[in-house]
Amino acid sequence: LAVAAAERASGREIPTSPFPPEGAWIDYAGPPGTVPTYSFSRVLHGRFPDDAFRGKVVVVGATSPSLQDTHPTPVSGGDPMSGPEVQANAVTTALHGLPLRSAPRWADMLTILLAAVLTPLLAWRLRLVPALVFAVLGGAAYVLGSVLAFDRGTVLIVAVPLLTLAVGLLATVVAQYLGETRARRFYARYSRVLEDQVAARTEELRTAQREILERLGQAVELREAETGRHVERVSRLSEALALEVGIPASEADIVRLAAALHDIGKIGIPDRVLLKDGTLDEDEWEVMRAHTMIGARILAGSSSPLMRMAETIARTHHEWWDGSGYPEGLAGAEIPIVGRITAIADVFDALVSS
Repeated sequence: LAVAAAERASGREIPTSPFPPEGAWIDYAGPPGTVPTYSFSRVLHGRFPDDAFRGKVVVVGATSPSLQDTHPTPVSGGDPMSGPEVQANAVTTALHGLPLRSAPRWADMLTILLAAVLTPLLAWRLRLVPALVFAVLGGAAYVLGSVLAFDRGTVLIVAVPLLTLAVGLLATVVAQYLGETRARRFYARYSRVLEDQVAARTEELRTAQREILERLGQAVELREAETGRHVERVSRLSEALALEVGIPASEADIVRLAAALHDIGKIGIPDRVLLKDGTLDEDEWEVMRAHTMIGARILAGSSSPLMRMAETIARTHHEWWDGSGYPEGLAGAEIPIVGRITAIADVFDALVSS
């Protein structure tokens, strides 16, 4: 109807071959009521301006909503447009050479594809929040571009790309959440495994340290031609005494290891004194007593609690309660408790061993 009316009014043929299968776009002049309308009774009684219909295409039809010839249009808002006014807009569109054209199908498909992959691609290169912000801005830019394109006669699809963009946003958020959850679980398992490995390696190092200390003590013992495992017995006795006086088991274990080095300073004593058969003279005893300070110097300066305790024991295990010991002549409670414990264990083992 619109094409036929436009052809009669303009005197020229309007080709319909460019029409898409669903028909041509109507370029609406405005919302309902934009096209002037005159009721049948006014026309019948001649109550209309003289130039109302002169030189114009006139559409005759029902405009009352009760006759149900009303239709929703892109410009209707909440009020549907009557059929005659829709036809009037269609005639005007045909007279103006059908100014609106749909974008090419390939452009629509490309737009939908880009909308689908926009958010995942942004999230691949950026953090999630910036990616979502840029995707929303991209959607807004597309809407603005659609408006500008419409002003120039090209109709772009809007709903489908925006829906695809929204699905891409939601899918990206869900994928990121699931990925981060899986990553957290993986790293939690990895951390537990790593902690177990670290604990195992730490225990191996601790065992190696203990073995090294015990073997150092045994090395001194071998140099002294001692075959009765004196160092081992002193260590065990020191641990037992430490437990007896209320030292916690974990610290008592350190006392046992540290006590193994009580005579480490004998490494610095000459063989002529250390290995002499018979009684030492006063000068030789003076040299022998130096082993306490030599041991302290060997063990000094460490940040390890075990080594600091070993230094204390090496330096004080020949101090006596009455102050007659060496090297500093400490008396009573001036002597560190670990030095007193090791002194008792050392003397006791010497008295009961060959």
